[in-house]
Amino acid sequence: MAAEYRIDLPSRVTVEAMVHHSSSVEETQRLGRILGEVAKAGDSIALIGDLGAGKTHLIQAIATGLGVPSDVRVTSPTFTLVNIYRGGRMTLVHADLYRLEREAELVELGLDDWIGDEALVCVEWADRFAALPNDALEVRMDVSDATSRRIEISALGPLSMALYARFEEALSS
Repeated sequence: MAAEYRIDLPSRVTVEAMVHHSSSVEETQRLGRILGEVAKAGDSIALIGDLGAGKTHLIQAIATGLGVPSDVRVTSPTFTLVNIYRGGRMTLVHADLYRLEREAELVELGLDDWIGDEALVCVEWADRFAALPNDALEVRMDVSDATSRRIEISALGPLSMALYARFEEALSS
């Protein structure tokens, strides 16, 4: 069951947030699949969480929700830094900032070329550097135990609030 709350911040847009407690990989993947189904070109998702929190499982499910063919292997770009998946209803750009040492290295990734374009941009370890616009949907994943995760999904601006609303509606139907 999701708990919801609203925070009004001075000189910022209203933040919408929900918390899910996932007790299995399948439950986490269900959330990711729904995110992929409701995402639109130009959306950005910032994934934050420790190693083993399930960020890559969530991205794999987002790819499924986008319709990326099942024979396309969706893997963590920890060493390649960016993987691009086509074949779904839009391109999925999956970046991983874990191995970056300096913010200047972001330029080499070319994320700016994709953000706001005809793609969904998902960035793991998004809290390491300012790689995404302030209006990305933020997904924080915390390990509760071996199989359980606390997943907080927050909208930080008008574009991400639209994605948040579509996700919330799809969850309730």
